[in-house]
Amino acid sequence: MELMVTISISTILLTLVLSSWNYLNKHVSHQENKSLIRDETARVAGEIMLNLRRTPGVLQLAPTSISLLAHNNSDTLEYAFDGRNLTKNRTPMPFGVHGGSITSFYIRSLTAETLEHLLLEVTISSIDSRNNRDTSSFVVNVKNGNDLVLDSGWGF
Repeated sequence: MELMVTISISTILLTLVLSSWNYLNKHVSHQENKSLIRDETARVAGEIMLNLRRTPGVLQLAPTSISLLAHNNSDTLEYAFDGRNLTKNRTPMPFGVHGGSITSFYIRSLTAETLEHLLLEVTISSIDSRNNRDTSSFVVNVKNGNDLVLDSGWGF
């Protein structure tokens, strides 16, 4: 009888330990994926934001694309989103997140008469190895012409 009680208690404890271990592994994996996708969204938005801040002029602006002069006036940069891929000068931008893709890219002028203030929104989505979907958005209001960022925010 004592042996049966000991085996039962041991089985219950082992089950609790294993389920806790699985929960922790899943939680850590999910948090790592969230961190990676947040960092990748910031990297992509940061690159575009830097070029927007340094450009001497915007050549063309559409809700899902922008063409601008490079900071040295010798070249042009074009960012375009076709609903699946974000390209820079017609070359797909690389991502550091496995299974990550841009799900939203939106840019517009905040002032009707000038392109001085631009609102940039980039959203990246990813599915981790456990089929968890994570999404990170970066929204920033950029003032053109080497000025500081006026407002920025994160969203999950």
